[in-house]
Amino acid sequence: MNYRTLGKTGLRVSEIGFGCGNVGGLMVRGTADEQLAAVRHAMDLGINYFDTAPQYGNGLSEINLGKVLRLIADPLTVATKVTIGPGDVSDLGGKVRASVETSLGRLGRHQIDLLQLHTPITAKRGGAGRSWSVSVQDVLGPKGVAEAFEAVRYQKLVRFLGITGLGDTEALHTVVGSGRFDTVQAYYNLLNPSAGTQVPPGFAGQDFRRLIDVAAGKGMGWSSSG
Repeated sequence: MNYRTLGKTGLRVSEIGFGCGNVGGLMVRGTADEQLAAVRHAMDLGINYFDTAPQYGNGLSEINLGKVLRLIADPLTVATKVTIGPGDVSDLGGKVRASVETSLGRLGRHQIDLLQLHTPITAKRGGAGRSWSVSVQDVLGPKGVAEAFEAVRYQKLVRFLGITGLGDTEALHTVVGSGRFDTVQAYYNLLNPSAGTQVPPGFAGQDFRRLIDVAAGKGMGWSSSG
């Protein structure tokens, strides 16, 4: 297994991570024995980075990963997320704190290694024809997401802060360029490699304009999803 330093976090993580979401579904729909065996096998292969979220299985992914982690003594890097909904923008600090405390309880940990915003970022809040999104102002403005994330880090509930790189390209570049976050989980795959490489004119998908390179230029770590 190869390892990389996750940007300015200093964390040494495996190039291949263990996704705990709904796509594979193991940490949501598998049996306890299957989940424990899979995590142990991943660790035997050298994987030390596990990514989950409250949205995965309505909390089941965090709960089941937590059960496994209680049986394993080896230190692992665990990332989870916070989803912001329409009813949360009036008290982002309260929402983030409550979500983190719930995740810590499910995972059975005193501290989260990496906390990520799990909501698309757009120029304006909301967005027709897409899942609900927060605006750049919601993220970077006074009493915004960045400030709320910094508060839980100050309280030592989390170590590092990140975003998932979905939303409007320009909005994502603005947030990454702000220097307020340590990592970005970019949308990068064979169907849409634009977050990591230049695509030709007329490219049919969203052009993320090499968001990974921009993040790296800010000393941010990155991972890929999608």
